[in-house]
Amino acid sequence: MADEFEHRPTVTGTTLQRVVDWEATNVHRFDSQAIGDLMYAPSAAQLGRLGIGGTAGMALTVSAGGIPQWGGDVYIGANKILTTDLLLRQGDANTFYIRNSADDTFKYLYLSRLYFLSGLFCNTNASTLDASANDDDYFTFRAKDNGAAIAEVARLQGAADPYFSMGGTQEFKFYESGYADFGMTYIGDTSNVDMTLGLTINQGAADDEILSFKSSDVAHGATSLTETDTYGAVKKAENASGGLVLQGFKSAVGVAGYAFNLQGYLAENVDTTKSTAGISIIYFYAAQTSGANIADVVADGNIFSIGARVGAANLTQLILDEDGDLWLNASGKGLTFASSAASALVADEVSLGGVDLAPGERSLAISQENPVVVAAAGASDNYLPVQINGATFKLLLHS
Repeated sequence: MADEFEHRPTVTGTTLQRVVDWEATNVHRFDSQAIGDLMYAPSAAQLGRLGIGGTAGMALTVSAGGIPQWGGDVYIGANKILTTDLLLRQGDANTFYIRNSADDTFKYLYLSRLYFLSGLFCNTNASTLDASANDDDYFTFRAKDNGAAIAEVARLQGAADPYFSMGGTQEFKFYESGYADFGMTYIGDTSNVDMTLGLTINQGAADDEILSFKSSDVAHGATSLTETDTYGAVKKAENASGGLVLQGFKSAVGVAGYAFNLQGYLAENVDTTKSTAGISIIYFYAAQTSGANIADVVADGNIFSIGARVGAANLTQLILDEDGDLWLNASGKGLTFASSAASALVADEVSLGGVDLAPGERSLAISQENPVVVAAAGASDNYLPVQINGATFKLLLHS
């Protein structure tokens, strides 16, 4: 029988001699024996040969029937290692290679988990870190939430527009198309119960700018106030109590104005109501607070003012109070009115203006709902009814 282990006589053609033939070293062999062949038991009553020829580099494994064989699946414990076209070798004292049998291509490594003792390094330029190739697949970056479980910190998400996200609920998203979605964004803070979607900035105890808008085209030079390329800034009005300051900065280039330009655009005809219920395209609103709630402005409280830097001091020049009184810093100066049409009857209005009676001769123009009362026929004196402190008086007018 081929590959069977046999005992041969020391002299060909003779019978076995008990002592000589059993003790000889060159007569115990397999049929078709070659150098390197292995002996094994193919059955309980027989010894056989496993040939070595053509098996260089192959691993000795055991078949499903319990017979030794060259090649096949290799197991470490209960774990199978497939060795088809696979080369495992040491690169140097710190590296281990998994390559094809020709040793010219690295193999992919699929693991459920991979633990690193010190770091993950890429050995070539433009290396990649990929999620799987299936639609909507992703992988996450996770870290220990102290006192709790491992938590997601970032994610690579497959989608119609794949994105990289940060935050456990993916607040920050950076899309492959170049679009970015920041969702709820916190700087210096972690929550804001009064915001559903937006940006919250907490500058702590800092008292300088909380927002700054810059442009390389701008160089206004007012560096004692802000950096020279800052054209807009937002900061506190008072360090310890708050309030909001909006600042605009403009250089001497261009027109002499527009350092701060507030504009509003309305896509319909604006309200024309002339009462306490009227609104406008640009609307300013003022109120006091009492504890956690809104409150009325105190009687005669100033609700709007305009000031200027005059004589090295900050001076208020106009004040409007809560009941509509207007105060002007016009002592010794009076009011100056631009030219207007001559006085005319306007329903529900009394207005002051200016009118040019002749070149270089400007006069005050008064408009009211009721016309000036004319005296009896032929008389040249007329009067204008006015109310002062609740009492009505007649101002005599002579034409």
